[in-house]
Amino acid sequence: MSFREGLPYILLTAIFVLDLMTPLGVADGMLYAIILVYACFFGMRDRSILLAGISTALIVAGYLLSSVGADSLAAIVNRAYSLALVWGIAIITASTSVVADVYLPQLRYELKTPIQDINANLDRMMNGACGHCDSPESRQQINGIRAAVEDLKGNSERLLAIIASRLPAFARGLSDRA
Repeated sequence: MSFREGLPYILLTAIFVLDLMTPLGVADGMLYAIILVYACFFGMRDRSILLAGISTALIVAGYLLSSVGADSLAAIVNRAYSLALVWGIAIITASTSVVADVYLPQLRYELKTPIQDINANLDRMMNGACGHCDSPESRQQINGIRAAVEDLKGNSERLLAIIASRLPAFARGLSDRA
């Protein structure tokens, strides 16, 4: 396991120790959200539900094991807010994982298939399948179309890269349409 993959577990431990050292009523359970944001931005979206589950257990354990502080109702409300925040972020993070794993490959396929079909048809034309593409002018036109198709292919790859780099915002847009 690399340091980057292990860091969320180190942070879980550090936040739990901090939670045990602070009195009840301090909303330090909110700090667990940092771990989920880290997982989202560093390619560990698939672990968001696991990290949220561990965070939940530690938030509850922190309540049960912390030193006495504020009244119990305030401490419970703070823990409930922490749990809502952690699970809200986990659900958003998991949805971006679905976008990355399902929608992005589908979009890539939908963009590439027509381009491949156009290239196949251009190949047929260049090989004289139409019978009227033997002249140098026709071949020059076909090569011009092929260059435009290659530009389209490059632009679609750049578009997919931009979408992938902005997956959280893209996922929010998809959920708004649903």
